[in-house]
Amino acid sequence: MSAWEIWLIVAAVSVVIEISPPPTHFFFLCVALGALAASITAFFSALRWLPWVVFGLTTGVLVPMLIPLAKFLFKPRDEQPK
Repeated sequence: MSAWEIWLIVAAVSVVIEISPPPTHFFFLCVALGALAASITAFFSALRWLPWVVFGLTTGVLVPMLIPLAKFLFKPRDEQPK
């Protein structure tokens, strides 16, 4: 099994973990997108360390962006009568 296939399996498992309860508020979605980017990198690159760097950077950039978005989207809203 090649490296890009392993990264693709990691991405698929992360998506399954994300959609199963309890909600993880997009953390494993960030991991899945990072693993998908690493899979694409591993497919096109012969360097063994480059997919790890891409995975770390992609996940590291997405976590601070998507976690606050998830907290905003899943925050209970007070409905006020009009």
